[in-house]
Amino acid sequence: SRRLLGISAHCDYPACIQGLPRATNSLISTDGCTSEEVEARVQKLLSQGVTDFHPVDVTWLQSATPGIILTQDTCQTCDAGASAVGRALQAAGLGVDRALTTNPCTVEEILNSIERSEE
Repeated sequence: SRRLLGISAHCDYPACIQGLPRATNSLISTDGCTSEEVEARVQKLLSQGVTDFHPVDVTWLQSATPGIILTQDTCQTCDAGASAVGRALQAAGLGVDRALTTNPCTVEEILNSIERSEE
């Protein structure tokens, strides 16, 4: 975690990362909720015109100036997606080429994306 500057709203493992700044904020509280309750919250936000459920902290990006942002494009409701990260990087005055986007759907793809991020 020495090289890790920040984590997303849902990162909770390993325990040693919990003191790091949150680079995203979740608009959907899932604590103690059923999947139906979470889906109802998602639908309510969508009906209000909200499409980015995990806004990226642009001020944090500007101050931390991370070299690489690991992001996913598998589920837009689960965490900040590639397009949201790209917009935040642009707003922070940083290049979108700092984003390393993964789209894993299987355990093998997850492991491959971890290996890719180490390159």
